[in-house]
Amino acid sequence: MKKTVCEINPGIGEFRVGLDSLHKGWETVWFSGSSSNETIVYKNHFKDHLTRVSDYFSVPNHTLLMARVLPDSIENKYSSSACGNE
Repeated sequence: MKKTVCEINPGIGEFRVGLDSLHKGWETVWFSGSSSNETIVYKNHFKDHLTRVSDYFSVPNHTLLMARVLPDSIENKYSSSACGNE
């Protein structure tokens, strides 16, 4: 089974560096970052084909979803309905 990772707000890629160092066959297939500066550092470090996606709702199929901090647009959508504050 192919092990794939999607990252929401990966920062500069600390989680991915750690996961890659395990050499267990994980492949990052998608990322979405909120900071342009962090995205530049991320892309310069990993030098892969991934492009930053700004649509948090377009996450492809994956084995593992890593979210450093949920963006307000997602957090508010789900937390307000869970609390009954629609």
